[in-house]
Order: sequence, then structure tokens, then C-alpha cells
Amino acid sequence: MSTIRDSPEETATPRPLLGARTLLLLGVTWAGLMVAWATSDLVLSQAVVARDSTLGAIVRLVGDLPGAMLTALAVVVAGAGRRRDLPPRRDRAAFLGFVILGALPIAYALAAPLARLDAFGSDWLRTHASWVASLSIGISLAFQLAVERARPAVPAAARRWAWLTIALNVLLVVVVVGVLKILWGRARFYELDAVGVDFTPWFLPQGPNGHVSFPSGHTAWAWLGLPLLALVADASARTRAWVIAGIVALGLVVAIGRVRLGAHYASDVTFSTGAAVFLLALADRWLRRRDQSPRAKPTSAATSVARSASESTSSSGKPTTTD
Repeated sequence: MSTIRDSPEETATPRPLLGARTLLLLGVTWAGLMVAWATSDLVLSQAVVARDSTLGAIVRLVGDLPGAMLTALAVVVAGAGRRRDLPPRRDRAAFLGFVILGALPIAYALAAPLARLDAFGSDWLRTHASWVASLSIGISLAFQLAVERARPAVPAAARRWAWLTIALNVLLVVVVVGVLKILWGRARFYELDAVGVDFTPWFLPQGPNGHVSFPSGHTAWAWLGLPLLALVADASARTRAWVIAGIVALGLVVAIGRVRLGAHYASDVTFSTGAAVFLLALADRWLRRRDQSPRAKPTSAATSVARSASESTSSSGKPTTTD
């Protein structure tokens, strides 16, 4: 009887998404821009802001939705690729965890545009928050049940993308941007008076005061497309180039739209962009170290094959081999 072996895709350690030289170049560029914006933030905004900007209005309404939808999809993929050899109680707990985790970006994707539409707004959303939450949980549950029924084989690259997207969302959107927005207290450009007396440079935090310009949340959400690099790591150079172009285009369009509208300064969007790149590299390094660890648990694909072989043996009474 032959033994079950992981495929080369499952056992090979993936390459870093961003090499050391690339990170060094991006880091130097990021630092240089942040230094430049320290003295030119206000001047640039005064020159380019147009409160009636069509691009700014579109970005304000839907600019963060692609990132939210990618995160929701990533949770579904991660749930599909979870280990299948857990005890029933732990497996049910994992299933419930993925349902709740998936409901969070779905709720954001539903609530954020409604809060920004004049016909609805924040007051309407607060009144109907329970309905939005219930709908989000229901949608997430439906996706997870569909995955449980289909039990598709999830490639290693897809699982890597899914967990990188989830990790980047938590580290960037929730922790870094969410916390700094509260603590920094920077007034948006459109909140300034005519002479800009309330303007503060990005490097001088004002403490919690209700102003949340620094850093840019929309831009952070837009860069959640970066983990897509994991899906095309082994693709052709042309495919990788198209994917990179799409990721960069979305990030830059959202960043420019937020500055154009006066909702953020150039330093706000630049900080979120740099933070996205380096937090992605951090999450990627952690995942690769985990996969290399001798204590790493069997992959979901291998355990699924093992379970299928076991079920076939128990049902037929004869051993089943897998080449």
C-alpha cells in the first residue's frame, strides 16, 4: 500500500512576496515622501482640493468596498481550507468562528456606503444596525454552509492569499489605522478655517479630539489587494505585471481621490500605503516561518486526502491507496 504524500505545491516553502531590495527601495521612498509632506502637506492640499470632485465623491462612497469584499472572500477561502481532522466539537467551533469573522467585512461593506448616502446616513444606520448585523451574519453563514457542502480542494497559494488578506486587514485597518486615527487627532483639510489655523503637521499628534484625518482608512482598505500577489507568485511575468498594475492603480486612485476631496492630506495616504507594504511583508514572513516550523500541523489538503482514504477503507473493508 502506498503512503500519502504532500504534493510539491503543499510542501515547498513559498518565496517572499517582497524581496529585501524591493523593501529597501520602497522604504527609502516612503521615508522621503513623509519627510517632504512634513512641510508641503497644506500647500499641496490648497492647490489640488476640489470639494465638487467627481473622483473624490466616487472614492468616498465606494473606494473601500473592494478591500472589504476581498476580505470577506478571503475568510470563505480560509474556512474552506481549514484542517478537516479536528474533533467534531473543535470543528464546529472553527466553523462558527469563520462565520463571525466573515460577517465583519460584510457588515462594513453594507454599512459604509449607507452611512455616506444622503438618503440614509449615520442616524438611519444606527436605527437599523441590528438588521444590518443580522443580514451580514446570514450572508456569511450561507457562504460557509456552501463551502461545507462542496468541500473544494483549496490550493496552497489560495490559502496563503486568504490568510495574508485577513492578517493585513487586522494589522493595518483595525490596529494601526484604527488606533492612530483616534490618538492622532488631526483635522481634515475640509475641517480647517479659511486660513488653516487648525492645521497640524503629520508628525505632531494632538491626542483624541474627534478629528480623524491621520492616517487614511480608505487608502488602507484599498491596499488590501496586495496579498493577491500570493496568487500569482508562480504565474507568468505578464500575468504578474497585470495584477500588480491593477493593485497599484486601485491604491493610487483611492489615495488621489481622498486628497482631491480634501478628506486627507498627502501624508495621510502615504503613511497608509507604506504601512500596508511593510505589514504585508511582516505577515508574509510570519506565515512562511510557521510553514517551515517542524511543529507545523499537516496541511488541510493532506488531511482531507487522509480522511477520504480512511472513509473509503471503513466503507469497503479494503485498504485504499493514493498515489
